[in-house]
Amino acid sequence: MTEMIYLESVGTFLDTKTKMTHPAISDGTPDLYWGMAVPLDDEVSEEWFDSLSPEDRAVVDENLNLEKII
Repeated sequence: MTEMIYLESVGTFLDTKTKMTHPAISDGTPDLYWGMAVPLDDEVSEEWFDSLSPEDRAVVDENLNLEKII
């Protein structure tokens, strides 16, 4: 089963199983159209990472198996 976590600071859902990101649509749900999904580990832009709140960055780092940056 897929677990989606909403990353409010960037308006994106993270699928913790597939490590894909999905933009949030206007009704607050993830856009699950495959063409809109972006792999977390290699295609997300540096600007996207820079826009993450500290809380959302901790979630992303955990899902990338990185040490949390303090």
